[in-house]
Amino acid sequence: MGILGLFKRLNKLMANGTFQSEVQKTFKMSEFQASIKDYYDNMTGGKFIMKPHDEDENLKDGAVFEPFTIKEVSNTK
Repeated sequence: MGILGLFKRLNKLMANGTFQSEVQKTFKMSEFQASIKDYYDNMTGGKFIMKPHDEDENLKDGAVFEPFTIKEVSNTK
């Protein structure tokens, strides 16, 4: 099945709802830490999409965020 055949098949699966992804949340760079915690609280609820190019009023030149580890914000310690 060539690559075009594969794309056609995937397109049909997406169009009829067989192949789809649920998006639970989109977030900006400054919301990353809170979003990681939300993700770990409900990993099966859908995809999380970071939008690094969205305008973010919390990210100004020189903005500093406290470092953290994933273990600190997850409930899977």
